[in-house]
Amino acid sequence: MANDQPLYSQIASSIAAIPQQRITFAEYMDLALYHPQYGYYTTDAIDMGSKGDFFTSPHLGKDFGELLAEQFVQMWHILGEPTPFTLMEMGAGQGLLAADILSYLHSSHPNCFAAVEYIIVEKARGLITQQQQLLQKLPLPTADNDSRSLPVRWCTLEEIPENSLTGCCFSNELVDALPVHQFVLQQGQLREIYVTTRDGEMGGWGDKGDKGDKGDKGNKGDKGDKGDKGD
Repeated sequence: MANDQPLYSQIASSIAAIPQQRITFAEYMDLALYHPQYGYYTTDAIDMGSKGDFFTSPHLGKDFGELLAEQFVQMWHILGEPTPFTLMEMGAGQGLLAADILSYLHSSHPNCFAAVEYIIVEKARGLITQQQQLLQKLPLPTADNDSRSLPVRWCTLEEIPENSLTGCCFSNELVDALPVHQFVLQQGQLREIYVTTRDGEMGGWGDKGDKGDKGDKGNKGDKGDKGDKGD
């Protein structure tokens, strides 16, 4: 991360505002990915697909979404065919999986499709825009050839009342984008790795002031080789 980048300045300011002059790696990762102005997932810089930074199963074809749709139909029958039948996708990427699932349900299981309420929980504003652009262009024809809007809405987890949904909550490769803490196993103890700045450099440092992996003691772990890292 170059020092002249706005994101670097934002992270450095966050570190400077804390008395300990450090943040956890999870906090660093959250800023790098989800900062409202400069985070990877919140800007136009995000580049997903076979020729982009990374790709997931929906980029390779519709099979994954169609298999999931068949499983959802089974769940719908087992639950007694409720209406609404809620499918809540957490972290929907560019909306490809949602489009594949809904298109397949409409064409192959219209009764289930008619009962579906599709909720997308997404933190990244840049991805929400891409999801809306894709899904809002997918009106599906009804029996009388009229078009209907897809039953999709966006919300946060906090906006969903407890025990209010009947259906399935699912995600695809969401865990990859969740901020994680880093630690190192030294002399049988877990020590957290922090991020701070020193001499114009940003990197992993410990609370003792030595560059690398030392930090506050964590929970005791099994003894291992000195310097074993984990997330």
